[in-house]
Amino acid sequence: MQRNHTKVAQLSLALLLAWGCDTEEAQDIAVDPAPIILISMDGFRWDYLDRVATPNLDYLSEMGVTATAMIPVFPSLTFPNHLSIITGRYPENHGIVHNRMWDGVFQEWYTIGAGSAPVADGKWYEAEPFWVTVEKAGLIAAIYHWPGSEAEIMGYRPSHYYLFDPAVTNTTKVDKVLEWLDLPAAERPAFIAIYFNDANYYGHLLGVQGNALDSVIQGLDDDIGQLLAGLEQRGIVDGVNIIVVADHGMVDLDEQQVIFLDDYITLQNLEYYSLGPLSFISPPVSDVEAIYNALHNAHPNFNVYLKDALPAHHHYGNHRRIPAIVGIPDEGWYVLTRSYFQNFGLGGRLATHGYDPLISSMQAIFLAAGPHFKKGLTVPKFENIHIYELLTHILNLQAAPNDGSLDSVRVMLAVP
Repeated sequence: MQRNHTKVAQLSLALLLAWGCDTEEAQDIAVDPAPIILISMDGFRWDYLDRVATPNLDYLSEMGVTATAMIPVFPSLTFPNHLSIITGRYPENHGIVHNRMWDGVFQEWYTIGAGSAPVADGKWYEAEPFWVTVEKAGLIAAIYHWPGSEAEIMGYRPSHYYLFDPAVTNTTKVDKVLEWLDLPAAERPAFIAIYFNDANYYGHLLGVQGNALDSVIQGLDDDIGQLLAGLEQRGIVDGVNIIVVADHGMVDLDEQQVIFLDDYITLQNLEYYSLGPLSFISPPVSDVEAIYNALHNAHPNFNVYLKDALPAHHHYGNHRRIPAIVGIPDEGWYVLTRSYFQNFGLGGRLATHGYDPLISSMQAIFLAAGPHFKKGLTVPKFENIHIYELLTHILNLQAAPNDGSLDSVRVMLAVP
């Protein structure tokens, strides 16, 4: 873990008041602005709450705000959406357009996973994450595994952060959150974010339908229960803002719904570095038109676009890391090569994500409770790019340029 000790001297009076510091006794008091705990449950679909008992998530819903669903950005993949949630930018504006991508200027690949050097390299990130907004204001941010939080971005890192390690348990992460909240007032974070991967990891392996995923959902609810119990023990359960989100949903796959790229084009000398629910195809410039013509309308469940002709609601055509041709299969369809399919089938996946964000199965959970939120309110679905403005409003910080709007989520605030 890295810790920036210079932030204590910069801590604003607002944060001291938020947690309280009596001039005669060091006592905690619940004064605005209350701190934020942002929790990502990767792959937690909006309707998972309805399939099994989730008493702790239900408690947050009853005590706060629930969205009927939250709409991810395109593509509905992990890193693009986590960066959109935390920056308020569409991927074409924050630069993380895929979990795996080529940058022709850098002449380098961006790949994710434990130990990834690109993930920890700030040059890939082109918009300001909220933890940078917090640190620039002289407050303290503490992050446990939120995608991109390992990097120094725009000259800043979170005061507390950890390199991604998939072996770390959710229990350990929640324990660390409570430890951060136990710090002396001048050292406590104003913003905490943590990341849980269970629903995504097991969703891919187990599928969405049936009851195999139910115990995973209940386990995540138990993790929320651990946090709530710790806050209650400290007498601050009503003094923090808890926001639970996910980056995308999940849909089951069918081996009968596979589109074979090499049925329509010759793959020799062709660079295709993303298949599955999203196809990135980068031919030599001289071959772009021919490859596009061969794929366009070639399969009724495969929508193929030139980069500058993608649907407007994707906000996805304006970045050098997006290749010349982008293929988007229909929900539940998968793009592979015949050789891969013969050797590996669907690669062990029973379900996946990455499709059009307007499809219901791709949409995610949103819950929020705490002193800044109304109680027992259900709001219509909204795009995740608006969360950044919500966060800056709660902590009364100056927002960096972004694509969101506070007006899109203002209705959920107790004091708009």
